[in-house]
Amino acid sequence: MAAEQTTRRTRLEPLALASLLTAIVLGWCPLTAVAAIVLGLVAIHRVRSSDGLRSGQGLAIAGVAVGTTILVLEGWLLGALQSEVQDSMDTQTIAAVESACTVLPAQEAEWDTRSSAPEAAERARFAREVTDAVGSIRQVTVTHRTAEGLAEPVISAAFNAAGERGTVFGTASFSTQPGTLPPVLLLRSIEVEVAGRRLRLPASDAGEAKQPERAPAETNAP
Repeated sequence: MAAEQTTRRTRLEPLALASLLTAIVLGWCPLTAVAAIVLGLVAIHRVRSSDGLRSGQGLAIAGVAVGTTILVLEGWLLGALQSEVQDSMDTQTIAAVESACTVLPAQEAEWDTRSSAPEAAERARFAREVTDAVGSIRQVTVTHRTAEGLAEPVISAAFNAAGERGTVFGTASFSTQPGTLPPVLLLRSIEVEVAGRRLRLPASDAGEAKQPERAPAETNAP
């Protein structure tokens, strides 16, 4: 009696192919890159535990490798972009503070025209008061930054400005020019503490409408 010979046909593990295709076609998105890695790992486990009935381990490994590579590259690019944005915002903040605190700046700060931007005389008065207190500004350091809002973010930056005779501490508020990356900052206000006094540009009452003085009522003599 002839021995029975059984042939076992292997079939391709579908998750292995799905992992590779997901990584190649949709891997630009971090979520789909993670999905490709998960599919690949599951496919590798199924192939190894199938007793030779399933194939496609190479495809699964390739899907995991491609997905991992894409995630690493995207993380590096995101970190580089974040670093570039932070450096740009620091540079713009320092330039704006130096301009606002200098009597004759080499370049005027760019103010947000949508808010109550100060007049030239008010800017000059603010700069003179700072200069009289601490001398010419030598170095500005940004110590902290916060952002509020998504559609029209408002960025606040705390800073200290070292002058010839002392240091000024203050905060500057910025809006951003829409559609710019790194964002272009537009100065909204700046407030500093000098010799125990707080100076603000524009002044706190800037933009407030003055109520017209009411003329005294006329009375007719009896």
